Amino acid sequence: MTEITVKTARIQEAPAQRIPMFKALLGAEFAQLDSRLRRVHGGEPGRWRGRVSVERGNSILAMVLAWLASLPPSMTHAAIEVGIHASGGAERWERLFGGSARMASTLSAEGSLLMERLGPVALYFKLVVREAGIDWILEKIRIVRIPVPIAWFQISARIEVRDQRYHFHVDSALRGIGRIVRYDGYLDAKAFVPAERVIVFDGICHVCSGWVRFLRRRRIEPPFRAIAMQTPDGKALLRDHGIDPDDPATFLVLDGGRHYTESDAAIHLLVALGGLWRLASAAKLVPKRWRDALYQVLAKNRYRWFGQRTTCYLPDP
Repeated sequence: MTEITVKTARIQEAPAQRIPMFKALLGAEFAQLDSRLRRVHGGEPGRWRGRVSVERGNSILAMVLAWLASLPPSMTHAAIEVGIHASGGAERWERLFGGSARMASTLSAEGSLLMERLGPVALYFKLVVREAGIDWILEKIRIVRIPVPIAWFQISARIEVRDQRYHFHVDSALRGIGRIVRYDGYLDAKAFVPAERVIVFDGICHVCSGWVRFLRRRRIEPPFRAIAMQTPDGKALLRDHGIDPDDPATFLVLDGGRHYTESDAAIHLLVALGGLWRLASAAKLVPKRWRDALYQVLAKNRYRWFGQRTTCYLPDP
């Protein structure tokens, strides 16, 4: 395969954005965390998939608290999907346990503490970086905004990376009564899917950046978010989908939990324009290996035929 030489380019500064909540609470320690922890808690919306085991307490009081907080039922090595939606400095986490049990919570910063609200229950944690993970230390509890002595509870929570996966552990109990709920599991870094539609493109290629400008001038609903492959986020997404970020032979399209590359990616974007552009789907009648061979010829010669930008094109968010 012909090697594509990428010249060093000056990267334009991105517009000022709100500091992600976990980064604001942890300060300089956030940058020292494993990239998987930074990805999940970096303030970007997304969906993550993995496995979880849940053990629920069986006391009457534990069942009442579990009902108030919509805690999941007991299950073993079940599928879990976590959706993260960021808005106004807060994050809404929507968890789907075993394909049917839903649990939603809202995370926000309250001074130096992280507050997680589950229905009428508000838990306030101090985040402590320890052994490359984060311990969530309970500082106070409010139920229906009424303070409750934390001495009544035993709650431990930790997130960390093990075996290339994001692992989580939560265990809560009432002193003298027993467990409320315990759940342990992992989210697979390879299962990360951005919540929005995404195009990862070559920001220093004239034809690639021109193509992205063309798409952004059209009304596509919902719109695609364009990320240059020269940025940290772009490189991470390429790597997660098996594309060498240092020698990318294709751009990448993420949409609806699926990913597209080479000629399939180009066709998908044309069809997304709607109207007569949908006729582009007829190109799929051509065998994929032929389409991709033509795409590779264009990709390998894109700088020689179309030139390079002196700066990387970074579209506004």
